[in-house]
Amino acid sequence: MNKYAIRRAIVRALFDFENPQEFSVVLGHHAVILAAQKLALSNEEIRDVRHEWNYLIEKGYLIPIPGYDDYCRLSGDLRSTIASADPLSGIDPLRHDERLYGPAALR
Repeated sequence: MNKYAIRRAIVRALFDFENPQEFSVVLGHHAVILAAQKLALSNEEIRDVRHEWNYLIEKGYLIPIPGYDDYCRLSGDLRSTIASADPLSGIDPLRHDERLYGPAALR
């Protein structure tokens, strides 16, 4: 699985929910399923998604909820950036973020 696709899928999944969500709920979101290109993830693939989940927390994209293990929400800045995008243009407002798109974002 492509780590950048996983990161974008996690961000998309949490953006679709208004409230913080548990890691296991995000695993079942259609964005993660599409990134994995299969319905059932293996243990190794779940570990890959967990690794990217933790990476996004470390970089401040996801905010853990105190007192609730494995629950996170999108940071306010990230949610605002995504919400302010024009849905008709189809342009991803995060397309220049190298942490979500890798080296392709620098072109």
